[in-house]
Amino acid sequence: MNTTNPTFNPSTINATIGWQSGPTIDPLLVKILHGIFAALAILGNLFVCLIVCSSKSLYQQTSSKFVLSLATVDALTGVIVFIAPRSILDGVFILRPGPSTDVLCAILYSDYFFYSFGIISVYLITGLNIERCFMIVKPLQYRVVFKSRLTNAIIAIAFILGFVVNAPNLYQSHYDARGFCNWRDLPGGLVLNQVIYFILFMVKFVIPLGVSFI
Repeated sequence: MNTTNPTFNPSTINATIGWQSGPTIDPLLVKILHGIFAALAILGNLFVCLIVCSSKSLYQQTSSKFVLSLATVDALTGVIVFIAPRSILDGVFILRPGPSTDVLCAILYSDYFFYSFGIISVYLITGLNIERCFMIVKPLQYRVVFKSRLTNAIIAIAFILGFVVNAPNLYQSHYDARGFCNWRDLPGGLVLNQVIYFILFMVKFVIPLGVSFI
C-alpha cells in the first residue's frame, strides 16, 4: 500500500514556514505620496504664516508667536522631505569617497534636520500649552509674566534644544568602505549608548508630554 501523498511538495513547506513577504508598494507611488504631503505641509503652513503676519494685532499676541514659529518649522519640514535623499530624491545622490560624502551622510542621510524640526515642533507645542494654561489659570499674572522677552526666549530654547538633542545623528550616520551611508553606535560601549538613548528619549518625548499634562 502506497502511503505517499501525491500532492506533497517540499517547496510548499519552505513557502509556508518562516517569514512571508507581503505586497510591496511601488517606489514611484511612495515618492508621489511624499511629494503630495510635503507640498500640502509647505502650502498650508505658509498660509498660516501669511495670516499671522498680515495682522499686526494678531502678530503681537503671545500665542501667535508660538503658532508662527510652529508653522515655519512645519513648512521647513516639508522642504526637507523634498530634498531628503531617501525620500523623493532617492537614487539621485551619488556617493563617492571624500569629505563631501561624509557631510552628505551626516546631514542628509541621517535625517538630522527632519528629526530636529520634529522635536522643535514638540517643544513649541509644549510652550504653547504652558502659555495657554497660564492664561486660563492665572489670568491676572499672565500679562506680567508672558512678555515678549520670555516668549522669544522659550522659542529660542526650543530651536536650540531641538538641534542639540539630535546632534548624535551627525556622528552616527557615516560613509563606510562598502559605499553606503550606514549607522554606527556612539563611542563608549553598549551601556553608555543605552544610557544616552534613554536620556534623549526622556528629553525628547516624556518630559514635554509630562509638562503638557501637568
